[in-house]
Parts: sequence; C-alpha cells; structure tokens
Amino acid sequence: MKIYIPTWPKIHFKTIFTLINAYMSKYWSWYGKNEIRLLKNFSKIHTVKYSLTTISATSALEIILQSLNIGKGCEVIVPAYTWISTVTAVARTGATPVIVDIDPQTLCISTDKIEEAITEKTRAIIPVHLFSAMADMDKIDEIAKKYNLKVVEDCAHAHGALYNNKGAGSLSDAGAFSFQQSKLMSAGEGGMIVTNNRNIANICDSIIHIGWSRFNRIANPPKDIICSKYVLSEFQTAILADWCDYIEAETYKRIKNAELLESLLSDVPSIRFQKTSIGTTRRSYYYFVFMLNLDKIKEGISKYNIIDDLKERGLYSENGWGVPVYKNELWNLNIDTYRKFDTSIAERISMKEVICLPHPLLLTNKKNIINAANIIKKVLDKYQR
Repeated sequence: MKIYIPTWPKIHFKTIFTLINAYMSKYWSWYGKNEIRLLKNFSKIHTVKYSLTTISATSALEIILQSLNIGKGCEVIVPAYTWISTVTAVARTGATPVIVDIDPQTLCISTDKIEEAITEKTRAIIPVHLFSAMADMDKIDEIAKKYNLKVVEDCAHAHGALYNNKGAGSLSDAGAFSFQQSKLMSAGEGGMIVTNNRNIANICDSIIHIGWSRFNRIANPPKDIICSKYVLSEFQTAILADWCDYIEAETYKRIKNAELLESLLSDVPSIRFQKTSIGTTRRSYYYFVFMLNLDKIKEGISKYNIIDDLKERGLYSENGWGVPVYKNELWNLNIDTYRKFDTSIAERISMKEVICLPHPLLLTNKKNIINAANIIKKVLDKYQR
C-alpha cells in the first residue's frame, strides 16, 4: 500500500517571481517591502500589534528574555518535553531553567506542576505549544498574574493556531516562532517575535538591529543590553510574506485530514491521541501524534519496533525526539545550571509512547489518509495484546 508524503518545504509557484523581483530590486537587506508585507500579514494572522523578524526561534526566545530583564539570579519555568532551545535560551541569559513535568493529555507544560516550582527568584514561564496542542494559557496566565510573572510562548509548532480566537503568541507578554526547514512556514531558517507590548517590541527591535529600532526616529539602544545583529534578508522575508497567503488554508486542510485520520483510528484500543487545551479554537498540526497504551502492547515490543514496521509498509513516522529535553543528545548544561522536578510523565511518554506522523501527510488527499490509517491498524493489530 503506497503512501504519498509530499516533500517539504512546499513550493508556492508565485514565490518564484517574488524572489526574482526581490533580486532585481537590489534591496536585499533589512526592512524592505517584503519584510514590511510579512510583518503586517503575520501580525494579522496571529492577532498581535507587533511582529519582528529574527534569525531563528532560538534567538527570538533569547531576545525576548533579554527585553524582560531576565538574567543572572532569575529562574524561568520550562516544560520537560520540548526542543533544547526552549531551555538553552534561558541558560544563555544567565538565568536558571526550572524543568517541570507535562500534562499527559496535551504533552504541554502541566499547570498543576508550575506553582510548586515557583520561588522568590521565579520571573517567567515559557509554555510550549507542542506538536498539535496549545498549552492551557487561561490557567498559565492566571498563575502568572497571581505571582507577577512574565509569560513567553514558544510557538515554533503553532503557526496559524488560535486560542479563544486569539493567535498563538498573542496570549502572553511575547511569543517566538520558527521558520526553520521543517516548520509549517519555512524560509530554511528564520524566526519571529510577536507581542502586543510596544516597549517590548522596541527593545527587541533594538537588540536585533544593533541598537536601531523602527519604533524610534533616533538611535536609542537599551542602556543595560549589548545589542547585536539578528536580521533576515529580503529573500527569506519574500518567501514568508507570500506564505502568509496560504497558511490559513493549509491549516484548515491539516485539521480536516487529522480529524479524518483520528476518526479512522478511534476504535484501535492500543493507542490514544494527543489532545489540545480546551481553549483552542483553531489547531495547528506540526505532527499528528498518537501514543501507545503500553498495557495493550505485547511484552518486549517498543515504539521503535512499530516505527520500523510502519516504515517497511510505506508510512514514515518519527519518535518525537524520543527523550525529554535534558536527555537530548545535544544537551550539555551542567547540573548546577538548572533545576529539575519530577518529570516521570515526560520520560514515559517521550521515551516509550509517542509516535509522530509528519505534517506534510496532512496536506494530501482522503485516499492517502485512509491508506495511512489502514497501515497503522495492520501494524498495531500485529503488536497489541
């Protein structure tokens, strides 16, 4: 049974001409017409006042934290299941990452675990909208207000997502998006900072542009921050500006196919599906995630046996990093530079249960989704008790 998964990034043919025009314009640097178009449209999609391009989501997180005056002596609460940049961005400011467990349904940061990790040094929380779920922003914002904390959303997987009809990144002090090769909007590399706070936008823009900010008519770099250069080229912003015309339609197509796939697999007892927080009004799918019910799987069978079998039958799947953040092969933080609470849920789910189907699958047709479901059923039927 053949499964067609499109190559990624997706090619939008009109962008070929947009790139040619950008090349012929000879204006290839900061704040050209394509970047201006991108910032306007990205802000509209994500219901924010200000958007700022930068070189990566990693740099976006670091810049936001700097703008919030977070550094040595501060603590920032982060989830155990995320990419390492969520945590290393905190460490690079000199602050201490505090790692807490995840919610077993959404795989996002557990709101039940946040309060017990708060100390007099805590300054911020970084919820990650992970895979196809949004974190419980109502509860997180409530906790932040109670303890006077900042909230920074990691939206690397959440392009086009809405929570209470508000865009990802607009539900906090600021949000960080990624445009890396695999992301739902891609320019190969790149990132975006979004915020509704003009002061944060001004400081972040100064950090990005060596002290210059488009929000001030004169140079006015922040006094206590050494600014750098994190600008995108006009070519990257041209690709992304055009992609803004497609992201909402692509998001709805992924939703439709994800819902179809879940319905086709709903009677399989050995799996369950990643849920999103109740406030989510439009769900983005960086991965379609299902988790193994280990008590329904034959003894001695790991998720890697299932991933390999799916691949042999023509359906590529991934392990969702396969470990919590502090066990990632790229992790190199010294033990005295971070704190970690009990993260047994994150360990069990990431290492033993999560299987991810890549988002390009969800841009294919109904027949392809049905074929994918049939392959998954056959494989799980082989391995379930």
